[in-house]
Amino acid sequence: MTTSVHTPTGAELSELADTVVATLTAAGLYPVLVIDDSDTWLAGTVADRSSNVAPFFGRVLPAVARDWNAGLVVAVHESYLTMPEYPRRDGWLNTEVRLPRLSGADAVGLLLAARASATTHQPAGVDDVAGPEAWPTSTRTTSPARAAFAR
Repeated sequence: MTTSVHTPTGAELSELADTVVATLTAAGLYPVLVIDDSDTWLAGTVADRSSNVAPFFGRVLPAVARDWNAGLVVAVHESYLTMPEYPRRDGWLNTEVRLPRLSGADAVGLLLAARASATTHQPAGVDDVAGPEAWPTSTRTTSPARAAFAR
């Protein structure tokens, strides 16, 4: 017996998204859409991806922000910043945050501990955000993250 799976249309997905956003807004929440892999959204090879950049950043994302009254966080590779189709700060995209490449467990530990400290307004160590088993053996006693965020 073969089971048929319904693939929703774009209109059905849009209606569902509108319902989710309306539910969040009715609950007093401010929706924020996070796109952490813009390459997947834009599809194609690096050479032909630029043809999708202008419509995506010029029409799709501004419409989402406007129609849903939502915040947007969009991660892009540095190569996008040199594309003429990529919006500049004078447009709707108004804040740029450059993130360094994380070099390993120590860097992840520092990031998580700093975020925990900022969120809780209390000092946090790497073991406060993940148990010792989460860290490679070499970082358990010698990690700069552990030293920087030791209580």
